[in-house]
Amino acid sequence: MLTRFPRRRDAALFLGLALTLGVLATLSITASLAHVGRTFPGFLVWNNLVVVSIGQPTWTGMQGDVPFRARVHAIDGHPVTTRDELYRIVRGAGPDVVHLYEFEAQGAVAERPIAAMVLTPADYAATIGLYIVNGLAFLAAGFAVFYLKPEARQSRAFLAFT
Repeated sequence: MLTRFPRRRDAALFLGLALTLGVLATLSITASLAHVGRTFPGFLVWNNLVVVSIGQPTWTGMQGDVPFRARVHAIDGHPVTTRDELYRIVRGAGPDVVHLYEFEAQGAVAERPIAAMVLTPADYAATIGLYIVNGLAFLAAGFAVFYLKPEARQSRAFLAFT
């Protein structure tokens, strides 16, 4: 397979990138799969507590009109500063428990009662899983182009873009 490359350093670059990105993808996917089957707020948040603009219509956060791109400021009257702290509170109470969230966006504060729920495999596949499939498809396209034409600068640029 590596004899396909006219220069040895192209083969080393291909192999090094493939191994590195394979390990990173595996670690990322494994870490995200750890949330499946566990209680979550009914909406997704980034590390900085900003509400992510994705979710299933059946999720309690979507039904409770959670404000996208707002920051979770407090839960049940207790200020939170990290996503881990938020998840610790939600998971400690269990699924189906209604929490009162305080969201802050552009200086305005909004409160929403939202029940916690369990992230199912179907929920994962329909949200986070789609991003994973999309990312892997882009990565495969980049490697395919580089593999087919390793000597072309355009193929390196395409690989770097993906």
